[in-house]
Amino acid sequence: MTPGEASFGVGALPPISSLSDSLDAVGAFDEEARAKFLAEAAAAGGDVFYILQIHPEVGFEFMSDSVFDHTGYTPAQILSDPSLMSRVIHPDDVAAFAEALNAPIGTDIRLELRWTGADGRTVWTDHRAKSRQRPDGTVVMEGSSRDVTALRIAQMGFEASEARYIQVASAAQRDRARLRATMDSLMDPHVVLESVRDENQQIIDFVYVDANKAACELNELTLAELSGTRLLALLPGMETSRLMAHYVRLVETGEPLILDGVPFAATSEETPRSFLDMRGIRLGDGFSLTWRDVTGRHSAVQELAYRAAHDGLTGLLNRETVTTRLERVVAEQQRKGDRVAILFCDVDNLRSTNDHYGHLAGDALLKSVSSAIAASVRSGDLVGRFGGDEFIVILSDVHGADDAERVAGTILTAAATPVTYVDVTLNPSLSIGLALSRAGQGVDDIIREADAALYTAKNNGRNQIVTFDADVTEN
Repeated sequence: MTPGEASFGVGALPPISSLSDSLDAVGAFDEEARAKFLAEAAAAGGDVFYILQIHPEVGFEFMSDSVFDHTGYTPAQILSDPSLMSRVIHPDDVAAFAEALNAPIGTDIRLELRWTGADGRTVWTDHRAKSRQRPDGTVVMEGSSRDVTALRIAQMGFEASEARYIQVASAAQRDRARLRATMDSLMDPHVVLESVRDENQQIIDFVYVDANKAACELNELTLAELSGTRLLALLPGMETSRLMAHYVRLVETGEPLILDGVPFAATSEETPRSFLDMRGIRLGDGFSLTWRDVTGRHSAVQELAYRAAHDGLTGLLNRETVTTRLERVVAEQQRKGDRVAILFCDVDNLRSTNDHYGHLAGDALLKSVSSAIAASVRSGDLVGRFGGDEFIVILSDVHGADDAERVAGTILTAAATPVTYVDVTLNPSLSIGLALSRAGQGVDDIIREADAALYTAKNNGRNQIVTFDADVTEN
């Protein structure tokens, strides 16, 4: 077979050279298994994979089945008819193909060829390949190819002025950059968009010019339907999204787009339904974009963060979190000249409940009391579980003891609601110690005073509120 007798297909070009090098490093595949592995890797992206022997004689050894979907020729036709490609390859591209065959072993090969498909249409193909020498001395070229005809047609449709037609000469280089960006992006789906500008050359929208299979399936459109569609027509929510500003900045500055965990909604009316990791690279007056749905990862991180900050039984803030937030609240209130009140709430006789009815009954009691406390405070106040039977309430913007004592009274009443566990009715009560911050006072001191007031409430018979009085204590 002469150099002009080669046939190639379509698909998204995988990094065949990288896969080939990896297999060489492993060295565990025989030739048949190697071909099968590379063919499956190519097929996963809709590519055509081929093996072309170039020494001691030239001829195709393997052609993946996907070549028929893209060209109309079966692998059997290509492998059995050595003259087929000499009849369909474009005469102007024969020399470039011959040069590729003569490249040194191990060279990464990238070229573009034109040929006539079985249906008579002209097909533009972009190739990535690499030659290697087998142990028996034969030299083969392993490669994959992609049909870039749609991209060519789309570009010509946008060349509406003489200036655009002048740029046709550089279109091949720009297209190769687009395809390389596609391959360098490891995330799917993948799209290429061009800018839509107004009379003042300001970017007002983008239009799809290329997309891979995953992007088409995600949008439930064919490539032909997606090509030429405006971004804001397909995703109206983008108009008010910060992503649009990121896209415009990418094109205008050329700085790569790297965004992780971006909230995304298809329409402006809906809340973000997914979270994406996004990567973008400028291509001419547009950009190449890949993204990955990381909603599951985002939810897992949120769940872990919630568990780390909250008590597992009651759902309230845990001791570490509420203490950290208390420090911030006290610092902020002291800067403003306001006071903070701390309520230490202790469930009376919880040990007796556990001893008589079991710890599950005690848990039911704790959950009921915690809900009552949380429902009795303002939205900006903090409630946390401080220990086994102790809860802490942080009230900010308190003007005096009367304000805090009213809230404490509401909590005391709400917490006394009877709790039914199995066939037992439990009657909970709380002892509450209250302390108000003073100028220059540290968090530990405020907590210590609230704890002292709680101790007094329990010693005085429980089910009551005691406010710490610094003057009484000092005397």
